[in-house]
Amino acid sequence: MTLKESPRRHTLGPWTNNGGRIEADNAFTSYPRVIATVGTINEQSPTNTANARLIAAAPALLEALEALSQAVQATREGKRDGATFGRLSLADDDARAAIAQARGEEVTA
Repeated sequence: MTLKESPRRHTLGPWTNNGGRIEADNAFTSYPRVIATVGTINEQSPTNTANARLIAAAPALLEALEALSQAVQATREGKRDGATFGRLSLADDDARAAIAQARGEEVTA
């Protein structure tokens, strides 16, 4: 299955978790754009905090999965040169970083 290019319909990342408010840069004002609110602003349970981290990581996760899928597809098509393996390695690094962000873990090199 080959992925089709499709226009982004969501707010571009990066998104940040600010105490349960998922925010993104706003091109029109100095205030961040609120993407979503998880739980209540005044009280965050461990589950709400984890959910907010996962939502905030969504753009990075999508971007990493798309890059990883493209690199794997290239290898399936027989492109097994250094450039393709370099893209695959970079995509894997990005995927691991996005997963760590979603889990609230340190990103390790």
